[in-house]
Amino acid sequence: MADSVTPIGNRYIESNDSDIHFLRTWAVRRCQHTDWDVCERIRLVELQEARDRAAQMEKTMRWWSNCTAEWRNRWSAVRDERNRAREEAETLRYNYDLLLEEREKSIISSQESSPELELRPKLHVAVQTCENAAGNSNFLGKISEIDEQIAAETEFLKDQTFELQKAREKIDADSKIIDELREKVEKMERELQNAGKNKRASSS
Repeated sequence: MADSVTPIGNRYIESNDSDIHFLRTWAVRRCQHTDWDVCERIRLVELQEARDRAAQMEKTMRWWSNCTAEWRNRWSAVRDERNRAREEAETLRYNYDLLLEEREKSIISSQESSPELELRPKLHVAVQTCENAAGNSNFLGKISEIDEQIAAETEFLKDQTFELQKAREKIDADSKIIDELREKVEKMERELQNAGKNKRASSS
């Protein structure tokens, strides 16, 4: 009886493969019965390639996740810093507006008190320009003075907090000593009372 070869479909080989173990038909490549070992090796190679691709995709996804988390943390820090800078700028602008109002009030009061300035408007404009420059420099100087004062007060508060903590620790230690002395006194009083009772009992 002649050996017959029944072609079985193989999905592991491309249509342009010229491997001698695979036969070309009118539509697809076919795997012969005698080539199962080759088909199995190809299947194992494809499985290993799929595992490698999956591992690489997992590494890529993990890398993207870490990058996203780091970016969020950095953006949160930058956003907080931006908000603090915005609040400081608003505070400085508010203080600057207050200083401008005070300067305008002082200029108006000086104009009312000295009529000589009204007779010399050009000189007044020059003086006002100088006062604006001086006001800006004074404003910056005041800001630096305020910062130095805040820093000094912060250091003073830190020192006071440290001294207060030391005082609290000393008070706690003294309280423990007082409690121990009170317990000793109470113990001695109980011993004296017991001794008196024993003495009266023995005398009777």
